[in-house]
Amino acid sequence: EYELEQIESDKIYVIGAFVDKNKYKGYTYNLAQKNKWKTAKLPIMKYMTVDKQDKSAQKTRLVITINQVYMILAAMYNWNDWR
Repeated sequence: EYELEQIESDKIYVIGAFVDKNKYKGYTYNLAQKNKWKTAKLPIMKYMTVDKQDKSAQKTRLVITINQVYMILAAMYNWNDWR
């Protein structure tokens, strides 16, 4: 799966995971595939620090809200840095 590395000002970004984790699992991803839209995930685990001693922390599924995704994208667009 492609990780988003930069925000391009001439692109439209749709946050689609909102319904993908409940009873409509994979809905927006499948819709994107059907319409041949490009998809990407945020490179959060690439830049996030996880306690290497805590094995359960390393296996934890990342759950973030839509507003957090928006804030991450806005920060990346403004500062051009994921960290």
